[in-house]
Amino acid sequence: MGWDMTQAELDALHDETEAFFAYIEDPDSDLALILAVEEALEVKL
Repeated sequence: MGWDMTQAELDALHDETEAFFAYIEDPDSDLALILAVEEALEVKL
């Protein structure tokens, strides 16, 4: 994943990933939204 990405694209992906994990760790976050994003990103556990 990301092998053919520029450094700017990798940095943006990293920032988006950090923001997502900060959001899902927030106890006030919306579970339905979290699940929808995980499904859209095809997150596998």
